[in-house]
Amino acid sequence: MRKSIIILAALLVMLSVNIFASDDVGTTGAAFLKIDIGARPAGLGDCFVGIADDYNAIQWNPAGLSFIEKGQVAFIRTNWLADTSFNAVSFAYPFNFGTLGFNWTSLNYGSIDGYDNYGNPTGSFTPTDTAITLSYSKELIKGFGLGINIKQIQSKIESESASTQAFDLGVLYKMEISGNPFKLGFSILNLGGEMKFIEEGDPLPTNYLFGFSYMIFENDSHSVLGAIDLSKPTDNDFRANLGIEYGFKKMLFFRVGYKAAGYDIEDITAGLGFHYPLKNNIFGFDYAFGKMKEINDVHRFSVSFEF
Repeated sequence: MRKSIIILAALLVMLSVNIFASDDVGTTGAAFLKIDIGARPAGLGDCFVGIADDYNAIQWNPAGLSFIEKGQVAFIRTNWLADTSFNAVSFAYPFNFGTLGFNWTSLNYGSIDGYDNYGNPTGSFTPTDTAITLSYSKELIKGFGLGINIKQIQSKIESESASTQAFDLGVLYKMEISGNPFKLGFSILNLGGEMKFIEEGDPLPTNYLFGFSYMIFENDSHSVLGAIDLSKPTDNDFRANLGIEYGFKKMLFFRVGYKAAGYDIEDITAGLGFHYPLKNNIFGFDYAFGKMKEINDVHRFSVSFEF
């Protein structure tokens, strides 16, 4: 088993070499895949690869699903730029053979007026971007999880459409430092084919992410979780993100994040969460605010249920 893990780690490193050597800024399709999903990760400044401890792991690091102990379902909404809206549904459930997950994501651009080559109106249409993700994750040895996603991606503009398949890979390792939980995570997102409209095709926005998290302090009433993520998208510069989450009695959470490098219009994020126990279940509400430079700010909402 340990030999298999070493081989897997070597494969991930080899795949990373190509991404860090690339220089394809602005040349990818299916740009909606780059939009942050989930209010909790967004409130933490997009630091979640090394946390990955709930349904949000599907989108950031599927290996994190290996360690969830109960089923989770969530409904996610983002009020995105220029009156567009981003919606998602996530589901994850642990079985004896591993954890299975599902996510449906859709970007709604609203109604757009169409015109022919002579400027005559042809009626309105609604462009759509959709991704369906199936996840599988398993703890291979104590503290070491591996996860994989398989995706079906489709974009439609009036009568033209493009679709392709992709997959994600993730690993997560849990240990303790000075008696407190410490986690290391690595994921590769959106490895796959091209989005091709008519004859022109564009590659997917592949992203390589590395992150870690550390429970700085924790007792029955208070907790402080810190995280740092580093990433290199194929179509953008190297990025660095910082996030801190304070929890009170595991019910009320306050989050702040900072996108320290590689972002042109984003920097500071903040959020809060309220998780209320209902017998053996937990109802959760999370909100995140993203400060955008010179354009409208972004608001994200997540409603979840753990059962």
